[in-house]
Amino acid sequence: MKKIYLSVLIVNLAFSINGTITFYDGTTLNGELSSSDVRHVFITPEGLVMPEKIPVVDIDNFELDNGIIIIQDGIAKQTYLDGKFSIIQRDEKEDFSSSEVEEYADYDLGNLNYFSVSTFYGMPAYFRPSLLLEDDKNPSSLPNLGFDFSLPYFPIGPVNMSVGGRLITFGFDKEFGGNDDSKKIKSITIGGLVKTDLQPILNFFGDNVHPSIEAGITYSLGWDENYDGGLGVVVGGTLDYWFEDSPLGVRFFGNGYMIPSPADALTGFGNIGASILLSLKKND
Repeated sequence: MKKIYLSVLIVNLAFSINGTITFYDGTTLNGELSSSDVRHVFITPEGLVMPEKIPVVDIDNFELDNGIIIIQDGIAKQTYLDGKFSIIQRDEKEDFSSSEVEEYADYDLGNLNYFSVSTFYGMPAYFRPSLLLEDDKNPSSLPNLGFDFSLPYFPIGPVNMSVGGRLITFGFDKEFGGNDDSKKIKSITIGGLVKTDLQPILNFFGDNVHPSIEAGITYSLGWDENYDGGLGVVVGGTLDYWFEDSPLGVRFFGNGYMIPSPADALTGFGNIGASILLSLKKND
């Protein structure tokens, strides 16, 4: 029995394919290669038993201990599938720009490749002290209803980025000013946003789950109250789940809004909520 176990161990050591991944920041990862294609590398780091999935575009260089170069300058040179190496053939006559366009076209972002829209419902969960009522009670507030859109995402470094817009309603029963000039905040607000999808660097969530951060400028318009509105800012985060082979998804979000106050100062609130997502992908 000991001889059989020793033989199996020797075979595994003899036929394991080890190598070193070098990232763009100079850090390295040593491990055993499980498989590799033009988009991802599956490697089991030293000391672990399960392979990790690493995007090819995040890797500067991947060389095996036997001298075979799998990835160079973020481009796959060979694949390793079903225990076989395959050299990737490329047309050397293509100029650099056309090759770069082809690489970008092959970088599939799923539903993020397309214009997307969403409707959402949220409720304020935090209020700045200037919004609180007497005895520090929370004000009554309108639900945050609205519409959100995003342009197609594009890769920038290790993340994907997009720009978009938002239309949102909010209001509070907090009264500002005196009895003769009492004002409340009740607004329809528009905003422009920059959105950053972190899924490429947080891919352990899975291909369909996209954690994101967002920030932007807002402009509030008074609605049914003597509220002047004005410029503000919004920052927040979202967690999107896109259903498999479907243009639909759901989003859970949390945002912080800084908005103009009738008291000639900024006030603010934080909200949480959920959205229904729709990717406007043209059917084949």
